[in-house]
Amino acid sequence: MKKFDVLSFLLSRQKKRLLFLGMLSCISTISMGQTGYELAQSMFAAAESVTSMKFTMQKTERVEGVLITQVSATKLSVAPYKIYSNQLSPDKGLEVLYCEGQNDGNALINPVSFPWVTLRLDPMGSLMRKGQHHTIRDGGYTYVMSILKFLVDKYGEESKTMISKLDPVDFGGVACDAIELSNPYFQYREHTVQKWETLASIEDSLKLSGFMILEKNNLDQDYDEVQPGMTISVPTDYSPRMIIYIDQTTHLPVMMKIFDDQGLFELYEYFDIELNPTFNEDEFSSGFEAYGF
Repeated sequence: MKKFDVLSFLLSRQKKRLLFLGMLSCISTISMGQTGYELAQSMFAAAESVTSMKFTMQKTERVEGVLITQVSATKLSVAPYKIYSNQLSPDKGLEVLYCEGQNDGNALINPVSFPWVTLRLDPMGSLMRKGQHHTIRDGGYTYVMSILKFLVDKYGEESKTMISKLDPVDFGGVACDAIELSNPYFQYREHTVQKWETLASIEDSLKLSGFMILEKNNLDQDYDEVQPGMTISVPTDYSPRMIIYIDQTTHLPVMMKIFDDQGLFELYEYFDIELNPTFNEDEFSSGFEAYGF
């Protein structure tokens, strides 16, 4: 009787193992069967579930023809929007804190260098935006997902063929699906700035890169140079080509490579992502003990 029980137990374990492997195979088959467009839709849905994040970002942006890399450890709360960034490289220790609706709308900056005091700067001002493709208000997934969604909505059914699925990749030990957006309609057109428009309003309403517009028009990275009545070259879309790696477990992007008509425009890589952490009440205040403001 004991021998029979052992045999039954082993058979039962084998059946469970086969069932588990079968389930994994089904999940893998479903993932493999998804189109690039469907993977993008899953990514949009996953991004909407993020309420807070901790992550390390390595960003590489082309500025005046040179690719510049910056690495920062970041904490982010989505709503209300709060973000703290501590630069790891190249300006180690430089801190930025921005909380929507606080500090008179300014960001706090600890430069860890001259003038050796905490600065209060407009996050949309040219001083903070100089040499940066994006503002401190664009952190996390919300902003970049809005750009991609805008393109999908703009091109409707055709976007299903514009987004293709690439071979899966290993990104720093994270198993990822990969998609590529190829936009054949990207080009530049002439735009006369209306009296109610600013460069910030143009890039926001059309989901474009203000930095790209400045460079195209040789405007020396000064957002205030764009004035009503000026005729400027404006891209029809944010990018002609994007490659995105999507974590197969979280369905969130961990790498976004974005091109313009000159080549690589910007690259964003996410590491050590922690989703929806709970922060201390004072963790987004300048008085938090771990900060140097």
